[in-house]
Amino acid sequence: MKRGVIKLCWELVFLLQTVISSVFAAKISSYHVDHGLVYEIMVHPDNGDVFLGAKNGLIHLNSELRLQGHVSMGPYSDSPQCSPDPTTICKEGRVPTDNQVCILEYDRKSGSMLVCGSVHQGKCEFRSTTDISQVIELKNDKINFVGSINKRHVFAFFGGRAVSEGFNLLYVAMGDDGRPSTFRPAAISTRKFHIKDKSFQYLTNNIMYKTYVDVHPDLVGSFKAYYIHGFEYENHTYFISVQMDDALATAPKFLTKIVRICQDDQTYASYTELPIQCMSNSVVYNIAIGAYYHSVPARDTSTGLAVTFGRTEQGSEADPSLGSVLCFYDVIDIVKKFEDVQDKCFLEGIGSEVTWLVGKSLKEVRNCETDTNYTPHSFCGLMSNIGIQESAVSQNGDQFKLSKTAVHTVSDALLTSVALTNQNRDRVAILGSNTGHVSKIWFERETKVHYLTSWNVTDKPLSTQTEVSRDNRHVFLIADQTLYRFPLYTCDGYSSCEACVMSRDPAGCGWCGDHCSLHTECLNPPVQWQNDTCPPVISQVPTVEGVFPPIGPVSGGTELLIKGKNLDIGSDLAVFVGATECSVQR
Repeated sequence: MKRGVIKLCWELVFLLQTVISSVFAAKISSYHVDHGLVYEIMVHPDNGDVFLGAKNGLIHLNSELRLQGHVSMGPYSDSPQCSPDPTTICKEGRVPTDNQVCILEYDRKSGSMLVCGSVHQGKCEFRSTTDISQVIELKNDKINFVGSINKRHVFAFFGGRAVSEGFNLLYVAMGDDGRPSTFRPAAISTRKFHIKDKSFQYLTNNIMYKTYVDVHPDLVGSFKAYYIHGFEYENHTYFISVQMDDALATAPKFLTKIVRICQDDQTYASYTELPIQCMSNSVVYNIAIGAYYHSVPARDTSTGLAVTFGRTEQGSEADPSLGSVLCFYDVIDIVKKFEDVQDKCFLEGIGSEVTWLVGKSLKEVRNCETDTNYTPHSFCGLMSNIGIQESAVSQNGDQFKLSKTAVHTVSDALLTSVALTNQNRDRVAILGSNTGHVSKIWFERETKVHYLTSWNVTDKPLSTQTEVSRDNRHVFLIADQTLYRFPLYTCDGYSSCEACVMSRDPAGCGWCGDHCSLHTECLNPPVQWQNDTCPPVISQVPTVEGVFPPIGPVSGGTELLIKGKNLDIGSDLAVFVGATECSVQR
């Protein structure tokens, strides 16, 4: 909006209408868990109900956050060194242990929910989503251990492919959380559930074939990795991992990698990983914090992955003082980068074995072997190269990296969570931070975004766990013991008319007399809702004369100077003093 100065005629009496901006708090609702931290959230895809995994409990809420049910899941007598079977002898001794319910995944095929905690080696169970007290307990076998003492060490999700007995396949990625090898499943795997045996199995596991990969025995305990997100696209499974670049190096560094496995691969030979990073002003951010894949195309027909990154000078934790960034990766670009890396490997011999699969350092891994059986664009694993990563010897390492330019940057905080959705076909991102701040970003296109507005929701860090409501009108955020239900269709973040109408917020915001609102919320006639112009406002600053001179003769004819904003409103401008219209000099 322009600020204007217009000369007007003066009479003794004049009437001025001022607009006072009002700040309205966003209509945020919340649910507080009294007995401990909240670790996980799941939104039912059919009815929108919300399920929370918390300390020693599972909670069922409806979409309005009204309590529907609660079951206790701890504390239990347990030891991280012992079998979950209470009938077995435990030399270390079992003690009452809190249970972090950290995995909640809905299986569409069976209509049940997988629930896993941190006790009993992360053993899982299935529960009904209509009555969470109904449970199918699984066998005490490590194939049924998905939970972890650290939520970040594991990510699991049910894919869209169904197998026998009415259950979809479960894709799991697990980092080493220190448990004994006896109770540690494979690092990355595809599992199927057998309801008669009440147990998962690897989809394939025999002498010739296996649908999993695991850390080489020589690196167990030394190779560190954790998994923050996973998704599937066109018969491939993807995971985002923060991991060591070389566990055998004197001072291993951490970086983020994106992993891909062909879902039809019965050997997991198609396992491929490559670095993923985000750039801002030539600075590399490569420690992923939060990620979210959105499969619904936006106005530009793209779908993709949003990742927030930080930086670190040592270790695997992003340093808040070094800032944080957001990058968006079109899924087509992701697919192409993997195909490029696989082409380089099988056609040119450029690429390497995966260090942690073969138990070697970057200096020791062998290069790829070329293979005439390789078919570009339809690769699903060849035994000539079982597991591929970026070349350990190439002078042009950037060709193996999935790198994008940051679309949003913060200098003094961490963007701990991100959620994507579409509003009126436009892609928007809701970002949470370690300072309890929530921001809304609008993607005009993949590489151009607009920072819209922000809210201070809490003084506690927001968790990486976030979900969008079934109706796409709210985002659920977790901070400590509280779940927040944040409205996507709100205009309360804009405190002035200018900010409101110039925001171009995809929610559809406009000015309603004295506040910003949706058109459907402006219900105070004769107030006119406007989304393209703002009413003139005379300056109210004490040190600035809004009207000069302040007095004049009753005979009129005095030129009057008025200062304010939104005065340049075109040919429709009309000024009245009482019932008399004034002439305007332009």
